[in-house]
Amino acid sequence: MTGIVSSGKSTLIDRLVNQGFWTLQETARLYIEREMAQGKSIHEIFANGAVLQRGIKDLQLSPEPGLQAIDATFLDRGVPV
Repeated sequence: MTGIVSSGKSTLIDRLVNQGFWTLQETARLYIEREMAQGKSIHEIFANGAVLQRGIKDLQLSPEPGLQAIDATFLDRGVPV
């Protein structure tokens, strides 16, 4: 899915989950929440943009190889290849 901030992407993903579809949540949000749970501040997380982007990319790509082609899976964000 694609769209500007607050256009309803995550809301649509949540509704698809409720209807039983496979989904992957917004990776940047998950990455930031994970880093904060480890005690890092927002300032620390955003201090090094290259590390931030690499961490988000790695987290995004980690489940994708395991997705089954026969299952419809909706990604809040995807990495084009």
